[in-house]
Amino acid sequence: MATELSRIIRSIADGTGADPRAIRSVLAHDVEAAEAAIDLARKVDSLRRRSTELRAVMSSTRDLLSIPDADLMLQRIVDRARELMEVDVAYLSVYDSDHDELHVRAQTGTVSPRFFGMVVPAGVGLASLAVRTQRPQWVADYESLTTVPHDVTIDAIVHEEQLRSLLGAPLVVGGQVLGVLFAASRQPHDFRPEEISLLSAFAGHAALVLHLAQLLKDATDASAEASSRQQEAEWAASLHGELIKLVVFGHDTDAVVGALAEALGRDVVFIDDEGSTLVGDAEVALDRQLREAVVAAAATGRSVEVADSAFELVTPVVATTARSGALLVSRGAHPLTPIERRTVERSALIAALVMLRHNALADAEERVRGEVAAELLQGATTRMAGVRRAAARGYLIAAPWTVAAVSCAPDERQRVLSRLRGRADWLAAPARSG
Repeated sequence: MATELSRIIRSIADGTGADPRAIRSVLAHDVEAAEAAIDLARKVDSLRRRSTELRAVMSSTRDLLSIPDADLMLQRIVDRARELMEVDVAYLSVYDSDHDELHVRAQTGTVSPRFFGMVVPAGVGLASLAVRTQRPQWVADYESLTTVPHDVTIDAIVHEEQLRSLLGAPLVVGGQVLGVLFAASRQPHDFRPEEISLLSAFAGHAALVLHLAQLLKDATDASAEASSRQQEAEWAASLHGELIKLVVFGHDTDAVVGALAEALGRDVVFIDDEGSTLVGDAEVALDRQLREAVVAAAATGRSVEVADSAFELVTPVVATTARSGALLVSRGAHPLTPIERRTVERSALIAALVMLRHNALADAEERVRGEVAAELLQGATTRMAGVRRAAARGYLIAAPWTVAAVSCAPDERQRVLSRLRGRADWLAAPARSG
């Protein structure tokens, strides 16, 4: 008996297992000692199992620091959960809060080709219940589950896998559910508290992986957006500097429009009040929608987006108290960004400045031509001074000239003078009589 008892004690110590029937047979003369030995064997086995589980959890924790790939880490967690819990299938579903759905992202032990693409709709099955309660949910036999709604497609996939018992632990971070980790067997099974606790520990690790992956994605997106905005700001500053140089060196609106079109990589057309093209490669046919956009832009002084047109944006060019025209920006491969739109508006301001300068020079030239005309016509005392001024400005005074009187209404006087003075071969001045 001593030899048999020693063998049983060694079996308990080394974990090879001690059969309760063998213990009772050896200690038949002492029932209390036999039950104590059986209880000891169970406790030692439980402690050994817990030690194994703890090592696995510690190993999973180390992986969190060493494996940067979120999908690979999630697969490792699913594999370990299946191995330690001794189940047939383990899988992880990620929760999409926007659509209230769960999508399988990692799995092991499955045989159905439809399993990996499985989507659990809102309010269906244990997964949705785990999301809603944020607590582990389980069922000993899925075929007898009646406490939650079923879905025909989900039930068909579960049937293909021949799954009977399921345990789902939610992935929760800061009160937000990120998914559900599942362990499933092809036989009915009542999950023990320690099994629920173990799967919940792995679910916590998976939640941390998903959370860190989301934080990394957010940081990467924010960095990329900041870099993109910096590039756009530098682009806008560079173009603005180029446009200022064009103004300083006396270039006209065609240079301004050309620089803007090249920077945007799309056509830009400058039209006047009546829709005629001032700068651009082609005439613009103003349909009703485009004409309304031009009028609205002029009325508000702000750019107007056009929905269904070859041109995406209409920006007013205001050189005086009255509108002087508009910039039409054609559509490109992508919509104009806010910075591109503001750059178009700044370009319109610069074009307006160029027009103001041009108009000022033209007005000065008109006044000089008018003064020369007046000096030539007023009498002998001023005629020679007029001839000298005309010669200095390159007018062909020696050639034959024709004097013409144009009658017009008083309110039309300035407009007629501007038209006449705009011709290089005319000298125009108002008569005293009007």
